[in-house]
Amino acid sequence: MSKIDFTSIDSAQVVIPCGELNETLEFFIDTLSFSMKKIYPADSPRIAIISGFGVTLRLEISDITTQSKLRLLSNDHAFVKKHDKGLVAPNGMLVEFEFFQKELIIPNVKPSFSVTNSKEKKEWKDGRAGMQYRDLVSDRLGGFFIASHIRILKGGPVSDYVHHHHIHFQIIYCYKGWVRAVYEDQGPEILMNQGDCVLQPPHIRHQVLECSDQFEVIEVCCPAEHDTMVDNNMELPTKDFKPERKFDGQNFIFHKNSDSVWVKSKQDEFESRDTGINKATNGLINVIVTRPIKCSTTRVSKCNDAFVFTFVLQGQTSLNSDNQKVNHLTAGDSFIVPQGDTYILSQHSDNLELLEISCPENY
Repeated sequence: MSKIDFTSIDSAQVVIPCGELNETLEFFIDTLSFSMKKIYPADSPRIAIISGFGVTLRLEISDITTQSKLRLLSNDHAFVKKHDKGLVAPNGMLVEFEFFQKELIIPNVKPSFSVTNSKEKKEWKDGRAGMQYRDLVSDRLGGFFIASHIRILKGGPVSDYVHHHHIHFQIIYCYKGWVRAVYEDQGPEILMNQGDCVLQPPHIRHQVLECSDQFEVIEVCCPAEHDTMVDNNMELPTKDFKPERKFDGQNFIFHKNSDSVWVKSKQDEFESRDTGINKATNGLINVIVTRPIKCSTTRVSKCNDAFVFTFVLQGQTSLNSDNQKVNHLTAGDSFIVPQGDTYILSQHSDNLELLEISCPENY
């Protein structure tokens, strides 16, 4: 066999198949003192990268009888394509070459209309750090966008670690309960209460510390699937306080419901509170909480953005959209409307509040 030029190889991983990822992770981390490097995806992990004693392991959910593998990563696409069939060692180990994309890939939006009803028996998935996830947009707009309803039933210290995300944007809205978290260069830990919201810029290091019983958040993120990477070297909080610091062009934002100001809409009898996220992302994403001034108000809207995602925080309303049946929505329900569609909200309860997230056409 001719010798291969391995100057293009960035790193190596020994691939370990496992039937149950969480149990295998606990063994390597708690018993063998390995360290977490990366987990993917956060809402339903199937791959974890860990390291210890000079070796990097890639744990993958698969048939445990799968052939053992050594995976070599390279950011040279031509090199990986040339060796796409891999190699087989004399002992039967498969050596694979995989393209390692350092730049973030953002899929194009595939527009769709959908409604998610909280009363439907939709499975909660076990995610990372003891969190449970419920998907709010099943098709994820072709991979561009994920909206998750996340909960922790039993409060107390959270088994989280200092980490960061390879993302375009990420928003966390505290739906129920409270949580303590800490962020890189943003001072001491913060306490998020119901109605508070944060913008987590790309790669800002952070850690969830503690939460209440029945804690719930709404998380929206682009792209839908992304890497969560662990930083075992940074301790939070950091000594520096730099609220003006930009992470990939974005500022960290902590919007407190108690400090918010409600402003009447110029188009209809609704009012809203702005979270400041539109400004902090230079118009990349807009996040507001809105409510009717009069419950008899009918709201007619046309989606001029790439999409509008709406989550019912409290109360109830009826949704009528182009060529769609009427949907009666209550707290915990959500819907997403694609560009160009007209939709009508009517028959509101007097306590209706909506979380509305929109992404402009030129995202």
